[in-house]
Amino acid sequence: MPDVAISHHDTTLAGTLYLPDGPGLHPALVMLHGSGPDDRDAWGYFTPIRDAFLEAGVAVLSWDKPGIGASTGEWLAQSFFDRADEAMAALAWLRDRDEIDAARTGAWGHSQG
Repeated sequence: MPDVAISHHDTTLAGTLYLPDGPGLHPALVMLHGSGPDDRDAWGYFTPIRDAFLEAGVAVLSWDKPGIGASTGEWLAQSFFDRADEAMAALAWLRDRDEIDAARTGAWGHSQG
């Protein structure tokens, strides 16, 4: 699965785009973190959920929160509006991918996500 870098204001969100098996355009979603210093897998919490989406044919984009893993910035300095803006930037990035069906994209989150 390809690692990605998404520019968002003065940060770079480092993440991974997970693609299901098979050709064609894929429906897709972004995974939104809850509270805490989460990496792109939410320290393992996202893994079985992501795998279920992939098995169902849905591509998944997740990233390290700012200041965690390979992402720049500082997640503790973010407001809820900042986090929402970040999610919308990631969704826009996802919709621009050639392997993604932009009309069938969305978000999945838990807790603060």
